[in-house]
Amino acid sequence: MEKSVGMTIAEVCDQQAQQIATLAAKLQEVESDNAALREQVPRWVPVSERLPEPGKPVLISYGSNQLVSHREYRTPDYWVWYCSGPVSIAMDYVTHWCALPPAPAEEG
Repeated sequence: MEKSVGMTIAEVCDQQAQQIATLAAKLQEVESDNAALREQVPRWVPVSERLPEPGKPVLISYGSNQLVSHREYRTPDYWVWYCSGPVSIAMDYVTHWCALPPAPAEEG
């Protein structure tokens, strides 16, 4: 902050208003960056909020169980969660899903 000695009250107010505007813009930038970072962190998503893309492998939760699964449509209003092997879970049992992390990078 610059010294305000020899400045009028209006000049000091203008200077402070500019500083506030600069800080507000920086804060908005940081909040935007944080929002983008939060989207990269896997989190449990309620199925009532949003569903994963059909066919995309995700981790699902139903009761006290968690499985890797993917969702497939049978009709526009009904889908089934398919897991490895001959396992399928009706849509009403799954309460949450979570995106899988990316595969590890190859070494070398």
